[in-house]
Amino acid sequence: MPKDHNISKAKIIYDIEKDVFSTNQTKQIKETQLSDCHKPYCLNDIYYALQDKNKLFYLLEDKQLNVAVGYAALIITPDYNDIFSLAIKRNFQKLGYGKKLLQWIAEKSNGKKVFLEVYTENIPAVNLYKSGGYKIIDKRKNYFGQDKDAFIMMKKF
Repeated sequence: MPKDHNISKAKIIYDIEKDVFSTNQTKQIKETQLSDCHKPYCLNDIYYALQDKNKLFYLLEDKQLNVAVGYAALIITPDYNDIFSLAIKRNFQKLGYGKKLLQWIAEKSNGKKVFLEVYTENIPAVNLYKSGGYKIIDKRKNYFGQDKDAFIMMKKF
């Protein structure tokens, strides 16, 4: 990774409110999930989720390297929003991209509460959300599989 690599190199590739992801961009989401998610979605699930007007996707690209580094997926409801997926490729973690995605979520939240579930053993993700002001409000047993619990976290914007 170049020495001058930083968060200012990030940009929005597409915001699903304005455009439709191409097959290649959907594959980039899938590649990010495979490297970092505990519960990855298959390409068909991503494709159909992208067609849902109540779901927003934000794909982050490193302009210098011309590669997707992460994404966030948000479910929009009248009363609250839910982060149903957020991932940063391992070699791009701890560079501010997660915070950039949380900023996007804040911009889309319009004063609503935002909920998420995160694997209790995923300490870097738990710490990212805590640093963004999210609070642990409950715990779901076996949410990610046998003996893989999730924290339910929430923040009001």
